[in-house]
Amino acid sequence: MIYLKTEVDGVEREIEIYYDEIFTRCFKCGKELPVDREMIIGMLKDGCSFADTSFSCLVHLVPND
Repeated sequence: MIYLKTEVDGVEREIEIYYDEIFTRCFKCGKELPVDREMIIGMLKDGCSFADTSFSCLVHLVPND
């Protein structure tokens, strides 16, 4: 099980997460985007962190250099 650990009203909680519940926002327009398994696998293979990774929607797609 993978979960988020957070504190609510002074009580520590564990909230289970599933791959279909992970979302991000386009760094240009703010549109909400689902993060799928392939995106997570690619991030992990590339050594990226969740905090330092930005995604864009198809309208603002940036080509790889």
